[in-house]
Amino acid sequence: MYKLIAVDLDGTLLDDNKEISKETIASIKEAVNDGLYFVFSSGRPIITQMRFYNKIGINMPMIACNGAVIAYPDYNNIIINEHFNKDVLIDLVNYLNNKNKSFIAWSNNDLYCNKVNKYTTSYQDACKHANVEIKEIKDYNKFYNLLINKMIVIDESDNIQMFLKDVKEDIRNKCNYFTSQSYFLEFVPSGIDKGIAIEKLAKYLDIKKEEIIAIGDGFNDLSMFEHAGLKVAMENASEYVKSQSNYITSNNNNNGVKKVIDKFVLGDNNEKRK
Repeated sequence: MYKLIAVDLDGTLLDDNKEISKETIASIKEAVNDGLYFVFSSGRPIITQMRFYNKIGINMPMIACNGAVIAYPDYNNIIINEHFNKDVLIDLVNYLNNKNKSFIAWSNNDLYCNKVNKYTTSYQDACKHANVEIKEIKDYNKFYNLLINKMIVIDESDNIQMFLKDVKEDIRNKCNYFTSQSYFLEFVPSGIDKGIAIEKLAKYLDIKKEEIIAIGDGFNDLSMFEHAGLKVAMENASEYVKSQSNYITSNNNNNGVKKVIDKFVLGDNNEKRK
């Protein structure tokens, strides 16, 4: 029987309007009442996950910043709070500034940027429900002393793809990086991804790999599949992501997550995978 579902938000649990249907919420609540851990696993920081967390009305740990943070929303119970080594942070910031790239940086629930422009402003606008105010970095010495969980380069999709080739050559093993959206290139500390976070959370909760369902649609969700008994791709995922799954559900606009819960958690015993 499955005991934990780790679910991506954008493109997975959330529809294209960034909402969760009432039907999906009802299935989540029913499963949670039966003892299931329903865990958000997102590149978002906790503060921008809270609107959805509160809408469902559950008390669960959350995986944030692509695995750099695992905590309950009040931060009173922090399971993991990883951040860049200061020397790596300095090297990465200098590299991005020398390449004239716009980036934002999260330090828990605080948001920073290297320059205010259409890219960083649009990112702040996307965080409007969380009342996040972006702070332009004026004093880099102070910034380097912050605990930075993740950084994101924001650019046109074509530029991100071209820049990614440089990053592969220049960054190498200093940190982990991946595209979560076509216009985002995200950087997190080495040894951090969603899959590792699920593994650590499962150990903390004493849950086995075969008791975990991971649901996602993006390349940054593939690491979750490595640490789950059931690997679920959304219908709207890329063909490669789907090829790495062992079950494909409906798309994010058609209650795909609800259908997984109904079939494998709330369904008859002969429908549940053990």
